[in-house]
Amino acid sequence: MYVLSHARSLKRAPPFRAVYGDWFTDPFVVVEKPAGLVVQSAFPNTPSVESTLQECGFRNVFFPHRLDKYTTGLLCVAFNKTTCSELAKSLMNRQWKKVYTVDCDVPFLRKRSANCDLNDCVRGSMSAHTVGSLWDFETRSLVSTPVQIDSFLARRSLQETKTASLCSHLEALKSAVLENRYEGSVCWCTSLRSRFRNVHPFLPDTMLYESVRKSARGSDNQPPRIASSVFTLKSFDETSATARFEVQLLTGRSHQIRIHSADSGFPIVRDPYYNFDYYSTLYHRINRENLVEETRMGLLASFLAFPHPYTKEIIELHLQP
Repeated sequence: MYVLSHARSLKRAPPFRAVYGDWFTDPFVVVEKPAGLVVQSAFPNTPSVESTLQECGFRNVFFPHRLDKYTTGLLCVAFNKTTCSELAKSLMNRQWKKVYTVDCDVPFLRKRSANCDLNDCVRGSMSAHTVGSLWDFETRSLVSTPVQIDSFLARRSLQETKTASLCSHLEALKSAVLENRYEGSVCWCTSLRSRFRNVHPFLPDTMLYESVRKSARGSDNQPPRIASSVFTLKSFDETSATARFEVQLLTGRSHQIRIHSADSGFPIVRDPYYNFDYYSTLYHRINRENLVEETRMGLLASFLAFPHPYTKEIIELHLQP
């Protein structure tokens, strides 16, 4: 078992809540990551979990897994290569269980009209390259039993110039709206692929992934990778047109849950990249002094189970939504 020869000396206490482990003595901790903060960044001036911990006095910080910038929840942080390697090895051997609590919009319920067939609305908002549906077309309702959604995901390059922050995205969006370039582009019953091309010409290509055919190629000429998620409906509120799902990952791809939710016609609440109805009105409501809270996405890493890297005891951690 790995044991520190002496307690760590830190400049100050880390600002993250440790759900498991001790900052000063343990070889790893599990923290509650806040929204709006990337885990690691290639840009030196961009705040991240890694840079924040290094500023607190940690010399070595390693991550056996990641969470998206706007995702909150359980994140494992290791403080030496051996611990991180053991954790990553158990993750690759599928000994981890990761479950997310996902709040989704049901936009076609808000926008349906007397002349609009509900099933046609759902079909129009689903991706043609996604297998599995959260909608029961016979009962015209959400499926109550667990549903496995599968697709092949690939990165899609939309522009050569990358923008650096959500604020610049919002400025580009606002300009597009004012110049009438955005008018008529937001069609809630068009396919995800059409929306990528027509609605988001100014998003950074590093942030965009799409469900594609198995034979397709990504923008980096890499073949797509299979992504599988299991969605279980927990609650549904027709008044607010939202639904809460519990999602278990069977694979770990970039933006996997976010894309599978949007592909199924149920984009995640306040997802600034894949919830197009939210994105199209975001600049009206944005408060730059409260940017993180305004863009707090409805995606929480609420359950994490994995073997301890040395004792092999199974650790199970929960966060309440």
